[in-house]
Amino acid sequence: MLKREFNLSLFVKRLFSKYYNSVSNFFIPKKLERREFGFIFFDGELMRRHIAFRDASDFLSFIRSNVPKHIYYSSAYYEYPDADNMNDKGWLGADLIFDIDVDHIPTPCKRYHDSWKCLNCGGEGTGNVDVCPYCGSERLRKKTWVCTFCLDTARKETLKLLDFLIEDFGFDRSELEIFFSGHRGFHVHIDSDAVLEMGQDSRREIADYVRGLGIDNSFFLRKSRKGLYRYVYDYDSPGWYRRLIRGIYSFLLKSSEDSLERANVLTPRIKNLLEQLSVLGPDAILESELSLREWKTLMENGISEESCIIDEKVTIDTKRLIRLPDSLHGKTGLRVAKLTYDELENEDILKKSIVFTKGVMRIYTTRIPRKVLDYDFGEIKSGVLEVPMYLGIYLLQNGGDDISLIKIL
Repeated sequence: MLKREFNLSLFVKRLFSKYYNSVSNFFIPKKLERREFGFIFFDGELMRRHIAFRDASDFLSFIRSNVPKHIYYSSAYYEYPDADNMNDKGWLGADLIFDIDVDHIPTPCKRYHDSWKCLNCGGEGTGNVDVCPYCGSERLRKKTWVCTFCLDTARKETLKLLDFLIEDFGFDRSELEIFFSGHRGFHVHIDSDAVLEMGQDSRREIADYVRGLGIDNSFFLRKSRKGLYRYVYDYDSPGWYRRLIRGIYSFLLKSSEDSLERANVLTPRIKNLLEQLSVLGPDAILESELSLREWKTLMENGISEESCIIDEKVTIDTKRLIRLPDSLHGKTGLRVAKLTYDELENEDILKKSIVFTKGVMRIYTTRIPRKVLDYDFGEIKSGVLEVPMYLGIYLLQNGGDDISLIKIL
């Protein structure tokens, strides 16, 4: 066993220092001198912010000398970015940023790696819950992890977002910067003068649009005969007019008659629509005459299929601090990696973000999640394990008393 005085935080800090002192072509934000920076260091969890730098050399020297655990920079540009009072900074504009986090997306893999314990009644279980199923308390201590299924889910959600930004809002791919957050999702930054001076209300409208909020069913339908309606638009229509057809089609294709019947959706007219899909494809939706209730059900599910799950608070915020690309995430040791569109579609995201590829850790665990990052521990519940350095860092920093270090090999 390692000596008791082994300091995990100091060990990780030394690894971070080695990375920051060796990395070349480190990401330097545009108009760096107009940005506010924030840092969390290894000696505490409070953020130090309202920090500014003259140039890239000044900035890199600070990082290499202080070795932060987390590094953030502002989406906003300021006249005086180091002013302590936000009102004194002199806001000059802000990039438009989207945050997609698998925490906000229901995934079946959570039952394999997330757990909770109720601080009220002592009940515990696996998966993701908001209240204790035994006593109803919200006083829960949660332990959450990320696996490749999580990342793939967040990747697909990010691709949906990019489709909105390109097809519906007309942004060019060159204006979209895509980053893996280093933990549970992705960030998309829009670098365009068109968004620079947008206020919170305009940003909220964009966030609501990609989330499918505020869609009025009556705009999509016209009465065909007594009590029945038809869909007005077709596949050549822009925006949500086309997306809703695609969403309804996707929903019906993956739904069995049994599942629709259990959900009280399978009416005779929708059953007939299902039969027509195999012959006409999505045109069957355009040919259908349904009641308002039937259309409402289909459209709600269509919106769910097509809408994008984002953290709207990040998009609305005109003074947001966001993780710095190429920095290391202090909870995982993974790099905040910049991605091209093609890399987001096709590359192994973890391979792009793993920095500590050398070395092995021998650990002891009393409880380990089945799936973590790109590892599946199967039915292993406890015992001595040997894991690669990058995985060991993540496990030790998040496992609490369940995971301890025996030796670094």
